[in-house]
Amino acid sequence: MQGAADRGRPGEGIDLSCLHGGAVVLAACLWGTLGPMGRLAYENGATPATISLVRGLVACGLVGGWAFLRCPSALRFRREEVPELAAYGLFGMALLYVGYNLAVVRIPVGVAVLLFYTSPLWVILGTVLLRKERLTPLRGLALLLGLGGVWFAVGGRSALSGHLDLLGVLGALASGASYAVYVLGGRYGLGRTEPFRMFLQAFLWGTGALLVYGAVFGGAKVLASVRPAGWGVMAYMGALPTVGGYALLLWALRKVPSTVASLVSMSEIAFALLWAWLILGEVPSRGALQGGALIVASVALLSLEGRFGEAV
Repeated sequence: MQGAADRGRPGEGIDLSCLHGGAVVLAACLWGTLGPMGRLAYENGATPATISLVRGLVACGLVGGWAFLRCPSALRFRREEVPELAAYGLFGMALLYVGYNLAVVRIPVGVAVLLFYTSPLWVILGTVLLRKERLTPLRGLALLLGLGGVWFAVGGRSALSGHLDLLGVLGALASGASYAVYVLGGRYGLGRTEPFRMFLQAFLWGTGALLVYGAVFGGAKVLASVRPAGWGVMAYMGALPTVGGYALLLWALRKVPSTVASLVSMSEIAFALLWAWLILGEVPSRGALQGGALIVASVALLSLEGRFGEAV
């Protein structure tokens, strides 16, 4: 996905790689606000499904409007693509957002973010079970580290004694698994050749599913009960972290290798903990920090696989 202008314009002589790397950090900083902002929207009358719907509608409006003006082909779909596009929308967007927003209102934001970052482990399972790829020693080690990180993040032994909010944990893990569906689509499906079109179509189909859900289960009444502050928070979530963060990442990938970008983007975990402390007053537990270290290590190993994985 890197651009062709890696050397800059003739005579420019200015290396913009630091700016591109900074763009990834800024994107991670924006993504880190999603959990605390989701909690604030909930406290102002929204539900996890409502937050997901409004975030999707805002993103659809911004990205769809840009596509209409600059890339109208991204708005089209062929009949044979409907099952694939619907899967991206339902599992790569709708379930991801609802699961994540459910998690951040029931468990600490930092723990929810850590569990979401198990998505690379779900990708491994998907490639092994669905694509029949070999489970390399590096992937096996990453799985063990990631599972250990989940154990510490949710509280370890104390989780077995009734101190575990199972619904919140399942929501966070479901969001990570849902993002894995999106990643697998980018690796083996439509996203391999048309990543922007897949991104837009996931929003269109996922938001459509959330609209149907809201119509069936009385979402209009919930929307009417959301206070103005909640609307402002949800609009922010759809515009800056969702669309803005994605745009920054795409711009950064013109100069920054995807492996480096994936590692740098993990700073979202640190930003999420920081924003949760500043906005919500949440202090991460020792187990969350230990689990976070193991999950980050597992993702870092997988990021190195493209460089060293074939040799192990």
